[in-house]
Amino acid sequence: LRQASEKCKVIHCDVSLNNILLLGTGDGILNDWDMAKELEDLQRPQQERTDTWEFMSSLLVTNHHTVKTIQDDMESVVLVVLYCALRYFGHNRHKTVTFFLDVVFSQRVLLPDGNYLGGEARKGLFMYMHYIGRDFSLDSRPLDRWMRKAIAAVRQWIESERPPLPAREWIEFEHSPPSALVDSPSQLVESYDEGGFKVLPKVAPPAKQTRRLDSHAYLKRLFERCLSSEDWPEKDPPVDILLSKTAQTWKWATGHR
Repeated sequence: LRQASEKCKVIHCDVSLNNILLLGTGDGILNDWDMAKELEDLQRPQQERTDTWEFMSSLLVTNHHTVKTIQDDMESVVLVVLYCALRYFGHNRHKTVTFFLDVVFSQRVLLPDGNYLGGEARKGLFMYMHYIGRDFSLDSRPLDRWMRKAIAAVRQWIESERPPLPAREWIEFEHSPPSALVDSPSQLVESYDEGGFKVLPKVAPPAKQTRRLDSHAYLKRLFERCLSSEDWPEKDPPVDILLSKTAQTWKWATGHR
């Protein structure tokens, strides 16, 4: 991804589990570049999405008119690793993993124009650790460290790309505020304008030059540190949790098939 972006000015546009091949040597290949696009062509919203829904970035799935960026591909990388970690490696969410994978990776609605929309659960995962919980942890310590830092990097990117907060919000008073809570009527005037709007301080987004995902360098370093860690479990073969007894019991009990 980094070489394609920096040397060829191209982004993949469909980083997904099905497009990653593992070789017998342990190396991997990202294939299916026939749908890749030049960066110049992505300066305007795309009418057609080539991404795989399950691994599209949070900003793309919640607004299909969003312009595609290299950061969307990097978030897709994080989603692929998260999906594989949840499905094939040990963690403390085995009993609800089927529900989580369905809500975060699959749920969507079809719009009249033929596009899909959804992804609020995906964005909630990165922003607030919704569904998975803040106490989520992977049994593999290097993978757990990688996941926490990668999720934090995506969170920072989403926060910096969100539209600014409105300058004021509507407040409806059921009762007048008790006079004992203010020293003078002027305090109410300072907090609420004549239309009943509460004046909010403007919050500046993080400076764009400080964002971890401004380039591929941060994720590259995360991978290098993770793979060179010495505390990988000695015996940790991948096991498909969706085929385990725990997941099957959960699907039967909740009606998910």
